Parts: sequence; C-alpha cells; structure tokens
Amino acid sequence: MFPRRRYRVAILGATGAVGGELLKELDLRRFPTSEVRALCSPASAGSDVRHGKRKLITAAAVAEQFAGVELVFSAVDAEVAAQWLPVARAAGAVCIDCSDWGRSQEDVPLVIPELNPERLAHQDGLISSPSPATTVAALALAPLKNLGGGIVDVVMTTLEPASGAGAKGQSELSGQAVALLNFAPVEVDVHPARLAFNCIPQVGAIDESGHSAAERTIETDLARLLGVKAYATCVRVPVFVGTTVSLTVRLHTAVEAAAVDAALDAAPGITVVREGVPPYPMVMDMNEREGVQVGRVRVDGPIVRLWLVGDNLRKGAATNMVQIAELLDAVWSVAQA
Repeated sequence: MFPRRRYRVAILGATGAVGGELLKELDLRRFPTSEVRALCSPASAGSDVRHGKRKLITAAAVAEQFAGVELVFSAVDAEVAAQWLPVARAAGAVCIDCSDWGRSQEDVPLVIPELNPERLAHQDGLISSPSPATTVAALALAPLKNLGGGIVDVVMTTLEPASGAGAKGQSELSGQAVALLNFAPVEVDVHPARLAFNCIPQVGAIDESGHSAAERTIETDLARLLGVKAYATCVRVPVFVGTTVSLTVRLHTAVEAAAVDAALDAAPGITVVREGVPPYPMVMDMNEREGVQVGRVRVDGPIVRLWLVGDNLRKGAATNMVQIAELLDAVWSVAQA
C-alpha cells in the first residue's frame, strides 16, 4: 500500500467567515495536509486562527506565500481573488475559488461534487464553487430534471443571511440589533440598508435592468450546472447563518407526488423533512450541519414547490470546496500509485 499523499495548503481569507469554516472542515474531514498556511489582508496579519487543536498565525498574502503550495482555497471577494489566484496558479497551485471571479469565467469548471464531479477533468488550475443559494437550489433541482418530461423553468426566492456578506456582515447585524434594543443610533456600512429587524431585496449591486449581482449569478450558474432557466429574487434577511430558498418548479407534464418524493429521497446531498415539530426545516436547525434539507413539498400537476435550507458557510461554501479537494486527491493519489 502506498502512503497517502499529503498537501501543502493555503487558505486565502483565513480570518473571514468562510475561511474559518475551511480550517474547521479540513480538520473534521481529515483532509491530508502537510502544511496549512493561513493568509489574510495585511491589516489582519499576525492574528491567530484555529485549525483543529492547532493554532496558526496568519500572514499577509504575498507572492512568496504561494511557493510550494499545491492547493489554494480562496475565501475572499472577487477583487482579491483576481489579484492573488493568478499568482498562485503561476506558482503551480490548483485553486478552488468561491467568489464571483471564478464563476464569471465560462472556461472554469463550476463544480458540486454530488452533481458533476466529471467537470474536474477539465480544470486548468482553477475550479469554481457555486454560490450558497445556487448550491442549495441545484441539489434539489437535479432529481427533478427527469420527472414530468423535464423542467420548463424555475421561479425562486432566496433568503440570504448576514454572513453572506462575510464576518463584517455578521458583526453589523449584531451591532444594529443591540443598538436598536437599546434605543441607540444604528450604523449602516456593509449592507445597503439597516438589516436588523428588516429585509433588504438586494444582494450585490443592482444593474441597469434591475437585477442584483446575486440574482444574475444564480440564474447564470443554474443554467451552466443543470441547463435550467431560473428567475431569481434574492433578499438579505436578519439571520446570521443559513440560506433558505423557496422554489416553484414548472415541469412539462403533470407528475405524481409519490414520484417527486421518491426522487428527492434518492438524491445525494439532501434530506427531506416530513416529521417533527414543526414538520419542515428552518435555518436555526441547520447551523453546523452538512447538506441541504427539503420540506413543504407540494405537487400540483406540473408544478412542484419546495422549501430548502442549507448552511451557507458549510455546504454553501467550505464543505463543497473541501469535497472538491477530496475528489482531486482521489485522482492524484491514483496517478501517484
């Protein structure tokens, strides 16, 4: 038996919300590392982060930090990813990115391991992980593609948490809630309006047609992943962690509820919730859980309605990225043997 290969890994954005989950996931899933470099902005350099029982000291992202690194997990925004991932690729690393920078490039494979692992054969040093809402929706839509003659289109509303705007988004929500409860002035900086005790129908910049960046991303990426036409409305809600998606799926022909139930039950990565009090999933139940939970399944002829919940920091980002790395490890280990 050959010894298992171990990897020098860098996490870009290690002090952020997704970066922290990546450090946790690499440890929980026992991904084989020989070294983990925790990279961040110059302002955060020198702080410590946890990787299992180990404490790592963060360092500013500079070109020298990518020397000898084999895998880079990118948990930063598009601007920072565009700055550093080409540097990492030039140094010989394979990069797994969860920002809009990677998603915007059509030649970069967009991967959810449960759905399209074969796309990794086309990677050229850069792999994109879909947005949390896209991942949550795609896992539930995939088993419906072969029912009722296929999917005509999907109308969806996503309820997206403060952590979707990073650690600063969470901090702003917390600070606003405390301020309001103490009748103090409320500061607004990260989100476009006050988020505490409010809902904001905008996630990302709004273009000239009235679509937000998040809506365009979901619609484009569901077409890439599943060939599905989607119409999305994205709403930022006063929740710290957990993405909720309400789906209305139109099939070509009527389908029986039993067929929908059977397809969902057999699908990888999702769990259908039918029992409990109340008998449906909620974001407060999903923190720190993997996968996607589905509830409120309703079938009316060719129309299927679903309520979906997933942890945006885990399956929506960190877990999906580590699962991609596990697939790469499996391929590379066979090649090494």
